[in-house]
Amino acid sequence: MKDYEVYSSLKVPKNSKVIVRLDGRAFHKLAKDLDLIKPYDENFYQVMAKVCEDFFKEFSPSFVYTFSDEISLLLDNLPFEGRVEKIDSVMAGFASSSFVMNYGTS
Repeated sequence: MKDYEVYSSLKVPKNSKVIVRLDGRAFHKLAKDLDLIKPYDENFYQVMAKVCEDFFKEFSPSFVYTFSDEISLLLDNLPFEGRVEKIDSVMAGFASSSFVMNYGTS
């Protein structure tokens, strides 16, 4: 299968600082489905803050920022040996699972 993974060898240069930006998809639909209060839903933003805390615990970023349905992380120490494909997929999956695990606990 590795033969078909076109970008599997793409890596961030060592000692680089990287910003990973995670952006929600179809947020308007999620807001409607969860009956979120516009323009600011306290529970949603508490959950997003918990997702950011989970990122701090798991990946030790230098900085995490969240706004609306976006999370940006500044990484000094690159996980997965800087493999871009792995960073992209794992970070997106981590954010999604953390959101689901934290939703309703606030």
